[in-house]
Amino acid sequence: MNFNVFKQSVLPEILTHDKETKAKIEAWKEFLGEKDPKEKTGSAHDLLLASNPQNAYPVFQIFQKSENFSLNELQDALIFLSDLDYRLKSSSFDAKTAFEMFIIKICSKGGFVYAYENQDRRHHF
Repeated sequence: MNFNVFKQSVLPEILTHDKETKAKIEAWKEFLGEKDPKEKTGSAHDLLLASNPQNAYPVFQIFQKSENFSLNELQDALIFLSDLDYRLKSSSFDAKTAFEMFIIKICSKGGFVYAYENQDRRHHF
């Protein structure tokens, strides 16, 4: 898909999703009783796919780079992150090293054999 097709067909969907996400964040902040939901503008924009809708090219590049990963590789990365989250919360070990290991594994093809080796020892449903 070229950039113009992306901008015409995919970007409007992304902007709709971002608008809904921003509305949910503001509703949660209001429900939790935060005084001014506009005080922390950085935290609301962290979850948006296109934080600057006028410049859609970086979003297009992210979508292009995502083609480098198969669905199985992305699922394995999520499994690894889930297990890493559990280990971070339940024991004490060097978090920096664990995250570095995650980055190395996701950047190397076929690096997530961990997900298959430890599939019987998971702590999630």
